Amino acid sequence: TGNNNFIAIRHNTVLNNWYYWIDDVTIDYIPACARPSQLNASNIQAYSADISWNPGNVGDAAWWLYYKEGNETDYDSVYVNTLPPYTLPGLVPSTTYNYYLRTDCGVEVSEESSIESFSTPCVPITTLPWTESFEGIAVADEMPACMAWSGTTGKIKTYLSAQTYNRSARTGTKFLTYTWGCNNYVYTPGFELQAGINYEFSFWYKADGNTGFGPLKAELMSDQLPTSVISPIGTPVPANIQDTAYTQYQGTFAPTADGVYYIGIHLTGTGTSPWYLTIDDLSLEQGGTPCLPPTNITVTPSNISATVTWTAGGGEASWEVRLGETGTPETVSSTNHSLSGLTPNTTYTVYVRGNCGESYSSWIPTQFTTTTDPTPPIVTTAVPTTLITQTTAVFNGEYVETSSPILTKGFEYKEATSNDWTEQEVIDGTTPFTFTATGLTSSTDYQAKAYVNTATDGRVYGNTINFTTLVTVPPTVTTDSVRVITETSATFYGKIIENTEAIEARGFEYKLITEDWDDAINISATGITEIFATATTLTNGMTYEVRAYGRTLSGKAYGLPLTFAPGSLNGVIGQDISIMMYPNPATSQTNLVVSGINGETKIVLS
Repeated sequence: TGNNNFIAIRHNTVLNNWYYWIDDVTIDYIPACARPSQLNASNIQAYSADISWNPGNVGDAAWWLYYKEGNETDYDSVYVNTLPPYTLPGLVPSTTYNYYLRTDCGVEVSEESSIESFSTPCVPITTLPWTESFEGIAVADEMPACMAWSGTTGKIKTYLSAQTYNRSARTGTKFLTYTWGCNNYVYTPGFELQAGINYEFSFWYKADGNTGFGPLKAELMSDQLPTSVISPIGTPVPANIQDTAYTQYQGTFAPTADGVYYIGIHLTGTGTSPWYLTIDDLSLEQGGTPCLPPTNITVTPSNISATVTWTAGGGEASWEVRLGETGTPETVSSTNHSLSGLTPNTTYTVYVRGNCGESYSSWIPTQFTTTTDPTPPIVTTAVPTTLITQTTAVFNGEYVETSSPILTKGFEYKEATSNDWTEQEVIDGTTPFTFTATGLTSSTDYQAKAYVNTATDGRVYGNTINFTTLVTVPPTVTTDSVRVITETSATFYGKIIENTEAIEARGFEYKLITEDWDDAINISATGITEIFATATTLTNGMTYEVRAYGRTLSGKAYGLPLTFAPGSLNGVIGQDISIMMYPNPATSQTNLVVSGINGETKIVLS
């Protein structure tokens, strides 16, 4: 007669999963001693778990619970005579258990239920030193108890024996390997650590000889998650790791608070080459006297530099400072350090740690952002043409101060064809400012530019001015006449008209007509424009030449020479003079008057 109830078996097809096969379907009455169903483990702790189930029949009151560690062969059992759930005690942390139940019906027990499993969580490690050499794994790709990894799938492998491409253990036979294209963390178990205690962490690594792996770094973490980084441990190994022999990575740190900590080993790898980087023999142990980290780290940034200051933790011999996770540490002996070569408006992280001689403190990071690129001052240069002479020029400079104070100012100048600038700082005043350049060469092309210096911009130049010094015009010199006084003396007369250069000396040079001017005798003259001088060591009967000169900074300028000969008659042998004489119409006479004659004079008209 029945109630027309049906049982349906449903199959939900997924991609490429086309068929299922079933056989030997049985529908039967529930036996009088029925097995439990819907087993479940909850509230799983390191040492216990709550097991629940549905009794096979109403009124069931006793059961046998069978359980074992996953890798064991035989089950232990416990008799349960209370309704579920039942708290299973005496478990081992970080262990997978299998379990099932049978109903105890008094005269018989039921068939076994389905076999289920659960895993107890890890507990923090409290005893050091701790080491891990992967020798406890039973199958490839298994992680040691309480260790974990995160990141790109398929990039963390464990092996039971040596493989190709330089993959092998450092000790024992088992090891862990990062593969190409990785970006992964490998995490240690949790450790119960104390504040202010120095700890030393290390592991060994080697690569396959190809470039592309790195940086490789260890970090103190609050969980087995990539977002839980607290601080770096040790100095990261920079990119392109090629070590084919095992190399030890070491680092020290001191937690700032009591708690549970993890250590993550992070590695990135590019593309399909290199192939593998292997690690082995991880270790954590308590170090010597704690090296306390620096505190109160302060960064004062500019646009291209920054000054880092801190307070000593106590007991440091020196400190190390590095910029970024992979920067090269610099050792400093004072609690401040300058960073240079930075980029404006850029965020950086600087790390500082103490060096206590035998140990280091943990790295303490501080983030800062450089200021925006300042507007440099505006500088202009001028060289007024009215203030240019043959050997001097006046430079004028002006500036408009912007975001940075002006520290110094001045000019640079040079001959246009030279590569070397002459620098002249101007101390007095602010803006505008001037400088007179002296000692220039006449009729020469020059360049000049004003400058200012600021702390942030360095030296800022104004426009470059091209100018030419004036041409030097020598003085106009005339040798007018010679008056013979005696057989051994004569007075020379001349004129000097000053032009572009000041006259420094005036005089005459005279010599025998047979001599060179290099052998001439020099005598100084009296007068400014009209000049004269007397020579007293002449030789009677000899013919001489004389010329007037004016000496300036550029040298001597000469008048044309006159020839004379001292003798028994006073006279001068000069140039021929042509005189045109016309009679006076009123008298029909012409008078020639010669003045300025002293003593006996011979006048020849022809």
